Amino acid sequence: MQYTIILESDAGGGFLARCIEIPGAVCHGETQNDAFSCMKSMIESIVNARNEELERIIASPNSEIFRIEVADSA
Repeated sequence: MQYTIILESDAGGGFLARCIEIPGAVCHGETQNDAFSCMKSMIESIVNARNEELERIIASPNSEIFRIEVADSA
């Protein structure tokens, strides 16, 4: 899966990486590569935690699964 990362210079030095698709996912690195590496690890951790939670919820006998369609805002 691909994620959109915004990279910006940090006023205090280094770089900030933000993931558009995951609100609150922000990493700092001394170099661009450090910031990207940190973000990749963070995304992997978040996705794994979400998948574990979804598996728990889906396994519940009280759960129903639905799909809805939402129009693009663009």
